[in-house]
Amino acid sequence: MDTTQELNCAVCMQKYNHPAKLPCEHTFCFLCVKGVFLRSHTCPMCRTPIPEDYFENPVLINENSNTENEDQDDKYWWYYEGKDGWWSYDERSNEDIESNFNEGKSECKLLVAGAIYCVDFNNMIQYRQADPRRKRKIIRDTLNHPCKGIAGIRKTLNKPDSNVDAANEVTDNGDDTTNAITVSTQSVHEIDNLSHILRLMSIEEPSASSPTEEI
Repeated sequence: MDTTQELNCAVCMQKYNHPAKLPCEHTFCFLCVKGVFLRSHTCPMCRTPIPEDYFENPVLINENSNTENEDQDDKYWWYYEGKDGWWSYDERSNEDIESNFNEGKSECKLLVAGAIYCVDFNNMIQYRQADPRRKRKIIRDTLNHPCKGIAGIRKTLNKPDSNVDAANEVTDNGDDTTNAITVSTQSVHEIDNLSHILRLMSIEEPSASSPTEEI
């Protein structure tokens, strides 16, 4: 990682949350890259175009986490509904949602890539504030609840056709709220503590015309 980008992401100006390196060698939070791609398709630093197929096999940089080995068996986690299973919120978003829930609030508003999402605790749904018609169920369970992956990065076995599966997910019909990026088992340990772009952020769901149907 460049020394100029050693501590903070140049997009969100916060500590790297699951850093991903672009072909131009600039590094950003994974979800920051997703948001930038939906808006401009270019690197925020040098304006080099981001390849259309980049998210089929993103370059995920190993992120050392001090909390990786902490005992979280008793910790509650939040999940949102996908087409064929559940997605786990990343750690930072989960903390924000859990905090609002424990404070007795009726909802929690989360922001990512310019879109505000509402987490409705009364009805246990998530929806985009600008388009409340599209709703996702949410659940609160333990960290061991079965899920497809974390914040759009799918955990899967290492197999020859994994990139094909990823490409299909990237151009999916919008049934999930995150792009399902398929990674090998060797990379799974790199995403277990994926954090969010900003405090009080969650998963963006772009419009149907977007080249990628999920973040």
